[in-house]
Amino acid sequence: MTSASFLAQGTGYQVISNGPDGMEIRFHGVPLRSVHANDNQSALSIDFQQPVDGAMFDHLPADVPQWISMAYANFDNGIIRSLRPVTFLTRAESDGFSLRIVPRGGPRPSRWRRTWRRRRQCKVRLMAPIRLWPPPQPGAPQPVSAAFHSYADYASLRNYEAQELAVRRADPMWVTAYGRAAMQADSGIGISNEWNWYHGGDQMIGADLSGKLSFLPGIALVGDGTYTNVTGKNVRLADGTIANTSTDLFTGAGGFAFELGRDSELRLEASEGNDVTGGRITLYSGTPAGFGYMKVAYHAVDLDTPTAIANRADTDSALLGVAGELWYGLWGSASGHYTRYGVHGDADVARTAGWDAGLRWQGDVWDGLLAGIAYDGHGDYRSSEASFTGAAPTPYVPLGIRSIENHAATLNLSSTFWNGVWFSGYAGWVTDRYSSNGLLAGLDLHYTPAPGVDLALGVRQSAVSYVQGETGRQTTAGLNLTLGMGEPPQPSWMQNQL
Repeated sequence: MTSASFLAQGTGYQVISNGPDGMEIRFHGVPLRSVHANDNQSALSIDFQQPVDGAMFDHLPADVPQWISMAYANFDNGIIRSLRPVTFLTRAESDGFSLRIVPRGGPRPSRWRRTWRRRRQCKVRLMAPIRLWPPPQPGAPQPVSAAFHSYADYASLRNYEAQELAVRRADPMWVTAYGRAAMQADSGIGISNEWNWYHGGDQMIGADLSGKLSFLPGIALVGDGTYTNVTGKNVRLADGTIANTSTDLFTGAGGFAFELGRDSELRLEASEGNDVTGGRITLYSGTPAGFGYMKVAYHAVDLDTPTAIANRADTDSALLGVAGELWYGLWGSASGHYTRYGVHGDADVARTAGWDAGLRWQGDVWDGLLAGIAYDGHGDYRSSEASFTGAAPTPYVPLGIRSIENHAATLNLSSTFWNGVWFSGYAGWVTDRYSSNGLLAGLDLHYTPAPGVDLALGVRQSAVSYVQGETGRQTTAGLNLTLGMGEPPQPSWMQNQL
């Protein structure tokens, strides 16, 4: 990777100060996982949250030779060695970390903290000129920093979104948010396969291929095709009778995506399948510390249950949600939604409104092993429903729409255990206010060999169902591949400035 590409992605360092009392460096785009100093404080070992380029550390001894005699990085760890015994002070930042090196017997950490606060409140003349690595290319235009953050900036957000997605598998908001942060390219493809087994014998198998192709600056063609294989037990058919069903179904959607600046995207898409034609508008706007999401859909094909497919069901829905870092290591999310359900011949058989919310805290407990605790809540309350008659039991509510209120508390562990491979596991208890309660547990494995490439395998077991029309135990497993291609997405007006 060239120096210019590092500069464009926001990865590098600044020597903020350099004098006899100490030296301070600000690293960008390389978030910390853990640091360890040797016994005599002459070397610092650093573990990063993802791979870094070693060339950046190779430049350190030349820029600050009076403090650093040797530095190197290999994949996701590095070493900085000093000429003499010193005190290393590190501090995590929003997009990397800061390193302060002071001579043994020099300024105490508390003095550094006071100086740090004072520097943030007023302008201070630096003891040495700021050095940048990679150095700016002579005559090269500088990137617009508001266009897109570096891939490394999103490491913490991706970790949070991946763990939420492990609990809320196939949830559209979390699928969109994680896919956006994982791909970070103006073009790409996604392939997923999801299996669901329910306690009543229903089985849902879905395979999805999605793509994005930028053909003009800031404008892309988007689309996805879904194959669904359904086996239903005791399915209520449109005429009110009950039968076992087996169905293969193809559905699709396509349209345009518009980059709006920073990390924001608007999608306009039409959908077709199961004799249902509709459309949707999706807006995503994110930063490395969180995101906002809005989706409005008209006559979306309902593929959630065998009953919905057998009745050619559709939904009209609106969802608004936000998520972000509330405090260091503490993340939260909240959303509200409204849904109207229809079947073939009747566009308004039931309506629901509800919420989703979560809190997740995680910290480094031992040598890169992260542990935490999480709460996830889901509510969907039936506000109106039709009453149909048919075979016993009768009368019945079409599609089995009911009120749901789930609360789950889990303990979580995650860590990188091999080059580019990390796991996230959780276990806890989930309860449904209107139904049963029991174990909630799952495990996700992710392989990220390069930025924009993400292969994930996950499984989840829940004692209660999060899906309308299904009750009781739900087992879910899936395999997903995300492949980003091209430069970070930027709007057309920003392309003209680069």
